[in-house]
Amino acid sequence: MVVITQTVFSCWSRVFSDNMLEIGTGIALLCFLYWKYKRLYVQGECEQATVASRLEKELSEEMKIINELETEVNRYRTIFNKQFCADSAVSLKDVESFNFYVSLLRNPASANRFSMDEWDNLFHFTDIVSNDFCTRFLEVYSYLKWKDIRLCCLIRLRFSTNDVAILLGIKEESVIKNKNRLKKQLEVDIKHSFEGFDEYINQF
Repeated sequence: MVVITQTVFSCWSRVFSDNMLEIGTGIALLCFLYWKYKRLYVQGECEQATVASRLEKELSEEMKIINELETEVNRYRTIFNKQFCADSAVSLKDVESFNFYVSLLRNPASANRFSMDEWDNLFHFTDIVSNDFCTRFLEVYSYLKWKDIRLCCLIRLRFSTNDVAILLGIKEESVIKNKNRLKKQLEVDIKHSFEGFDEYINQF
């Protein structure tokens, strides 16, 4: 039994010594393949975690936008309902103007394709929710152009400079220049910053 064991061990020892290079190469290759697999696995896990984090962030931002939109729409719906609660005299023009405002909130990038007739809904809606702002403003500044009145209405409806830029399909710098031009044109004694102009429009 001892002889057999020694013989077997001797044979394996000879096989191992004769093929040491091949065995070492095989072990090294297995180690490399395992390291490569582990690296790819970890990299894949990291990429999945990154994608999941990005998607979660995008979803969170979308939900925030949706919630803000719903809040804004509900706020104006309340104003709209109060405006007509006495006699419930809501005209087709009133409904169209409200729908137009909602369309601006939902898809601002497409607003610059609206016609002048469609933008008239904005003027009507602004009158509804801001004590006839557009009508009163035109009575004082009848010389203003249609596009200037549109800008003032957007400001009165609390659209930010960035929002207005998207709605009109122009750069924020252009919006600021238009505000400063209007400020001079109206000859109003307000601050030199464009926020001052916004404040004047909102308090008009």
